[in-house]
Amino acid sequence: MAPSFWTQWFSKSFRLGARGEKKVLDLIVEHPVEARRCSREPKQVVSSVEQLNWTLVRDQAEIISRYESMADDLHREAVIQIAQRAFFAGMREDPPNLLEKLDEIADASQDAPE
Repeated sequence: MAPSFWTQWFSKSFRLGARGEKKVLDLIVEHPVEARRCSREPKQVVSSVEQLNWTLVRDQAEIISRYESMADDLHREAVIQIAQRAFFAGMREDPPNLLEKLDEIADASQDAPE
């Protein structure tokens, strides 16, 4: 998978050299990508409900659930990586707080079709 725009931007902006730092930044950048995918899906579910296409509603709800699960996995891994490393000094709690807020978006998207 090619690095996203934000991964490239973070790498250039922060010039973090350690491999662990790059891994955490990659996780932090990929997490909102998954959260955003989750947030787009409920609109399609509503459209399917309007068409009374219950099979498609069920399939779309499963897709949202998969996206939300991927976002959860990225969130969990990023928090673990942050906790295990001694960087982000002075702002150690900021990345996990950001991840938590983004995870709330994914969670809300998953709950929307219910």
